[in-house]
Amino acid sequence: MYLKLIIILNFVSFQKVVTEPSCTPQLPKHCKDVQTSGKTISGFYRIQPQHSTESFMVLCDFETRGGGWTYILNRFDGSQNFYLNWSDYKAGFGNLAGEFWLGLELLYALTGYEANELLVELVDWDDKKAFAHYNAFSVGSEREGYILRILGEYSGDAGDDLSISLGRKFSTRDKDQDSSPENCAVLYSGAWWYNNCMACQLTGKYLKTKDSTLDELAGRVMYWNSFRGVSYSLKQARMMVRPRRENLTLPHRN
Repeated sequence: MYLKLIIILNFVSFQKVVTEPSCTPQLPKHCKDVQTSGKTISGFYRIQPQHSTESFMVLCDFETRGGGWTYILNRFDGSQNFYLNWSDYKAGFGNLAGEFWLGLELLYALTGYEANELLVELVDWDDKKAFAHYNAFSVGSEREGYILRILGEYSGDAGDDLSISLGRKFSTRDKDQDSSPENCAVLYSGAWWYNNCMACQLTGKYLKTKDSTLDELAGRVMYWNSFRGVSYSLKQARMMVRPRRENLTLPHRN
């Protein structure tokens, strides 16, 4: 279920490249475009979203549920700290060959003008797998606080724990935009589209153990409440997006 890659690079960066349309061949807009061009091997590809002047390296999955997915989060070993600041979540951080967060600005470039699907896949410490699929997903601009603007119909067996975040802005420890009198990001050691506060948090602490039921860790770990509860630190989690088969064009908002 989780992509294992053998690469010769030690690091795949989030470096942006400003492209000149007059002299640069047109790049794919997302991983679905890469797949449509004939690529069949999941891995690293450079894309340039339609409304972006910059291109980015991303990790594509061409095998899961029809393929064409662009990773936005990947966690499986706890090697990357996710309790970071707004600037980190905006730009993206980590290693595309390991654990990473793709970045809110690129997530907006991918989903802000055209609704995508969202796929969340989870694994517990007994290697039991679960998923949550939403048939529409769109994030707003930075000016809008990277609000979770659209979240479509849920299907899956993990439980619908993200709908509580619909219409909520993204918050980090240094930028509190949630609906709680507390700072949910600080209170729960993560970053998310917090309401008051959340029913899932895939940016929480990663515990390298199955025994993660200590009360003081409740809500602070990488969890999905309907799948193993708020104190169970999951073994693996990934989030991926791809364009909807039925187009849903969104109005541009700065």
